[in-house]
Amino acid sequence: MKRFKSFANLAEATIMKPDYVIGAKVVWKGEGFAELTQMGYKKGDVFEVTGSSSKPDLVVGKDSATHEKFLKAPDGKILHLKGGIGYKSSSFIQHKEGGGMPSGAEWEDLIVFAYNNLNNQKTDPATEEVAMKYWTGYQTQAEQIAKNFGKGLSAAALVQTGRGGAIGSVSLGPIWSKQGARDKTPKTDIASSDFKEKISLKKAGGSQLASAKKKEAIAIVEAALTEMGNEKKFATDLVSNMEEKMNTLISGTTVTALKQKAKDGEKTDEIIDFQKKDKQNKELSDMLMQYMNQDNEANKMFSKYVVLEASTGNHKFGSPQSRAAANLLGKFEIGGKVVLEPINNIHDPIIKKYATTVKPYVAFKSGGGGAPAYSSLRLGIKEDTQTFRDVVLEELGAVNGLLTEDYLCEGPLDMLKKAAAAAKNIGTGLLNKVKSAITAVLKKVKAILSKIAALGKKMFGSLMKFLGLQISFTSNIPGEISL
Repeated sequence: MKRFKSFANLAEATIMKPDYVIGAKVVWKGEGFAELTQMGYKKGDVFEVTGSSSKPDLVVGKDSATHEKFLKAPDGKILHLKGGIGYKSSSFIQHKEGGGMPSGAEWEDLIVFAYNNLNNQKTDPATEEVAMKYWTGYQTQAEQIAKNFGKGLSAAALVQTGRGGAIGSVSLGPIWSKQGARDKTPKTDIASSDFKEKISLKKAGGSQLASAKKKEAIAIVEAALTEMGNEKKFATDLVSNMEEKMNTLISGTTVTALKQKAKDGEKTDEIIDFQKKDKQNKELSDMLMQYMNQDNEANKMFSKYVVLEASTGNHKFGSPQSRAAANLLGKFEIGGKVVLEPINNIHDPIIKKYATTVKPYVAFKSGGGGAPAYSSLRLGIKEDTQTFRDVVLEELGAVNGLLTEDYLCEGPLDMLKKAAAAAKNIGTGLLNKVKSAITAVLKKVKAILSKIAALGKKMFGSLMKFLGLQISFTSNIPGEISL
């Protein structure tokens, strides 16, 4: 016989109501019906409403009663109940087998209920009630799945978190709040009752990768870049790459001269290249994009951290300790097979595996620092808050007669190149001063970049602020990972 083990606080079945037509089923709670105990029936046995019988095996109630109902017991015996509308309602609860296959969320209820029953643990009433709808048809499968989950879990009891009650109030972390991403759906679907084991669970056959929406994607990328700051080799290689390219570009052709040539109608490769860069917010954003998207080792690491965040929600929910952030990926098949994988860091096998299937891309634009007012040239700027633009303005501002208002329309690299071109046209004395200013800029930039490289999780954010950049576009960013 199919039985349920716990029914606390579930909806009682007022079985005398006409709503309970032939074929409807109810479950005996194991109390309030002594005759059923005497006949050998147990708590959890399922009874079915049937047609009238001239020879029932049990008759209870009063002949003068206003209502009656015939129930078929699990062993086929017929019970004849006579009484008022509420007669024996406290003895039974509703039972629904459900229409067709349980949904993914309903399978979570079934698994939690089966797991707790196998471990003699209680299940919350809401989860139990959903599981009951399908228990008669899927008890065997649910118990096999639960047993296989038990091989990989230490939890004595599980909770279903999909309705949010077990997790409680969900809040988003600062990166998500800053980007305006609002989806609060927990990554955790099932968890141990102490929330040490938090599973993002999927049924076999579901989608493997789901693309994140724009704001969510940018937040995931920012979270990944934040974590990458802790990777010392990445941090030092990145700032060294930026420093080297800055040195090269500063000695290049001036933007002002290129603009004039473009205005005059020339279309050399140099002009075309400039026009493309100008539309893409100039060279600094190009430098960073090339490194993150084209450097093989950097992009591999980027992929791993993107996959880790998409899997866990560690930054999305503020911390790996959040109940909404998962630390396990799980998959089950109706036949009972279970796969369970840890997702604690980028070295976990499933993170490395998925990272090879994802090719994230990130683009940057100016806007992270903002253009300072011309008067800031005469203000004392602390080194730890200086942007690249601040450094350039400060050093060029020390060269008398050089810096004019039109420089403020240029980017920091363009200002240096423009100053070099101006000095060549004016004379040796000014040229030497500009050279000294450029040398001072590069020395100060190198010192600041060295400090930025050592900032850990604050590294990438500080680099973006220093360069005056922000994320403008991302692609190939998964919002969800499943086995």
